Amino acid sequence: MAYPPIAGKSRRMKTGLVTNCWQKLLESGEPLPDLVSQAADRGYQAIELRQGSLGKCETAAGVAIAAELAQLSTPHGGIEFDYAMAFPFLSSTADYQSPALAQGLEAALATAGQTGAHLRLVDIETSGVTIDDLPAAPPLVEFAGHCQDRGIRLSLEHSRQPWDMFWAMVSQLRSQLGTQARPCICFDPANFCLVNEQSLPLELLARLSLEEISMVHLKQYSAGTFLDVLSDGEVDWTGHYRILQERSYDGPIHMEIMATTMIWQQLEASWSYWSGLAASC
Repeated sequence: MAYPPIAGKSRRMKTGLVTNCWQKLLESGEPLPDLVSQAADRGYQAIELRQGSLGKCETAAGVAIAAELAQLSTPHGGIEFDYAMAFPFLSSTADYQSPALAQGLEAALATAGQTGAHLRLVDIETSGVTIDDLPAAPPLVEFAGHCQDRGIRLSLEHSRQPWDMFWAMVSQLRSQLGTQARPCICFDPANFCLVNEQSLPLELLARLSLEEISMVHLKQYSAGTFLDVLSDGEVDWTGHYRILQERSYDGPIHMEIMATTMIWQQLEASWSYWSGLAASC
């Protein structure tokens, strides 16, 4: 089936989405491979395969089934996939021997396609701590080195922690690895709202090296909740759009709005909003 092009699709940025947008459709029985095919037909260039929103391609406990996920990249090798999972890398008690983490590596390799294997970790557990509470980095250093050895790009996402704390860990990790921009950062401006740092992301997006930003998540936060459509709210998306365009960012931009049964319509409305930001820049 032919679909109209995505509104606001950039010639540079790779239009994408995160599969938790499809959670309601997955719960109603729609297979993930069918949804990926629909996304490809609609012109999506990047898909983040989010743990917990993969249907029968993961276990009931949210552990990836690499063999099932491998079937996605075979017909859609041109789509840039990454496998994204929750893991408390900012905690001193993080278990790097976790079977789920091991399967996450295999999931990233299984969906490498033409663009390479990519694993994204987000720490949604560790909060209420300071820089002084950060664990020694060696376990994470060893894990990051293992990813490099296996040809897996590793990205880390800031979530429920102050940016300074997250950045301190990233900087420490890069120093011990001897790298300047790896692991990369998944940049999600709306997450700053969770720790009342809404003024930071514009400044950071203007000065961070684009080489260290692996993707940008698009969602909005208002009145204490994330929204089911990209719109005005606490995140200044006009300012972010302007900076991304001025800096010629050409990586993935993943829509990550809240799931509804009308998600395709909500996605279209969100991309129309994104397209409309150009008039303000």
